[in-house]
Amino acid sequence: MPSSPDRLLVFIGPSGAGKSTALRRLEAAGLIELTPTWTTRPPRRGEPSACIEHHFVSEDEFDRLEGCGAFLGTVRLFGLPYRYGLPPLRPAAGRVSAVMLRAALVPRLRDLFADLTVYQIEDDRDRVAERLRQRGREGAELGSRLADYEAEVLLGRVMAHRIFVNGDGPAVLADVLTRAIGLDFAAARLPVLSA
Repeated sequence: MPSSPDRLLVFIGPSGAGKSTALRRLEAAGLIELTPTWTTRPPRRGEPSACIEHHFVSEDEFDRLEGCGAFLGTVRLFGLPYRYGLPPLRPAAGRVSAVMLRAALVPRLRDLFADLTVYQIEDDRDRVAERLRQRGREGAELGSRLADYEAEVLLGRVMAHRIFVNGDGPAVLADVLTRAIGLDFAAARLPVLSA
């Protein structure tokens, strides 16, 4: 099995905050190498079945993978029937190794990786609700995700090294994240000088 990354950037935040859109921009720019989670959630309307943040699989395939020990951890979220699994993470040559998780999984990851940097992406609850509606989330699923909104934001604020509010759109958020990553990860690439 390949070695794990020395440093890992973890993106957290509530559903609908704009994480996926921003991370797709960072990945396309060659800044991060995002390890996708596995999920039994069906793709959203307009979401490709193969995307950088998730691998979509059936319940049977998820059970098979879990039984083979393919995941570092699994979780169900929001009282919904979907499961998420985190596979082993690999170092990213020339990029920052990254993963997108829910805040509740960060403590498990801290047990596995000594050097985590956690970024929370959040937004105004009304804008989040509108994004979720645009994705076709409604009824019980919309209610479940919004019911957990406050708790997830508060938990993430306790764990995050930096908090980003997605109030000005995905392009601005991606630019701000790019600058923060440059600050937080550039020092790891500098040589150590001794006197």
